Amino acid sequence: MQSLHFTQTLRSRLLEVFVLALGATVGAGSSSAQVGLTRTDGVFECDPHINCQEKWSTEFSRLHPDLTQRDKQGVLIIKLQDGRSIAPPQDDCPQCFEAIDLLVGGRFLALHTLMNEDSQWYVVDRKTGKTTLIEGYPLFSPNKELFVAAEADAMNSHFLDIYSVNADGIKRVHRAINAGDAWFPSHVRWLDNRSIAFTRSTGDSVTPEAPQVLRLSKGTWKLEPH
Repeated sequence: MQSLHFTQTLRSRLLEVFVLALGATVGAGSSSAQVGLTRTDGVFECDPHINCQEKWSTEFSRLHPDLTQRDKQGVLIIKLQDGRSIAPPQDDCPQCFEAIDLLVGGRFLALHTLMNEDSQWYVVDRKTGKTTLIEGYPLFSPNKELFVAAEADAMNSHFLDIYSVNADGIKRVHRAINAGDAWFPSHVRWLDNRSIAFTRSTGDSVTPEAPQVLRLSKGTWKLEPH
C-alpha cells in the first residue's frame, strides 16, 4: 500500500523548510545547480525549486509499495523483515518522516525528515527494529560492513561519521570532524572497503577546496591528502 499524500498545508510547510535548508547548503559553498539531500556523489540530486524529499519518497513508494503505509493520523508505518510493523520516533512532527531508500538487500531503510528548519536522516534496521538518528545519508561500503554519513550545515554542525554493521545492528566507530571544526565534506564516495574519498571545504573564498581520503590503517581512521 503506497504512502498517503500530505495535506496541502503540510506540503507547503515542508517546501518552505526545504528552501531554507537549501539556502544554508548553498551558502556553505555549494555551486552546483543540482542540490541533493546528501553530501554524497550522485545521490538524490534534484532541482532546488521542488520538494526533493517528496519526489524521492514517491519514487520509493512506487518501487516498494508493500513496505510502508500511513495510519489515520498520517504517521509512517514500516514493515520489518519478520512481518512486524513499527513507526518512526514520535517527535514534534511524526507525519514528516518519509522513506527514501532500501539498502543492503532490504535490511536497512533510510528515512528523511524536514521539520523545524532542520533536515535529518534516520536508519531503520528492519532485522532488529531499531531506528537510529544519523548525520547524513548512509552510504555503505562495497562489502556492506560499514557506512559513512556526511552532513554540512552552516547553521549547526558538520559531520563525517563512520558506522560499523553487525548482526545486532549498527555502531558509530569514528567521527572525523571535531566540535568547532570549520570544514565540511562533499562529494563523498568509497574508494574501497577501507578508504573514503571526499572534498574538504570551508565555504570561504580564501581557503581552497582540498581532496582528501579517510583511510582505515592498523585499526585507526586517518585523514590523508588524496
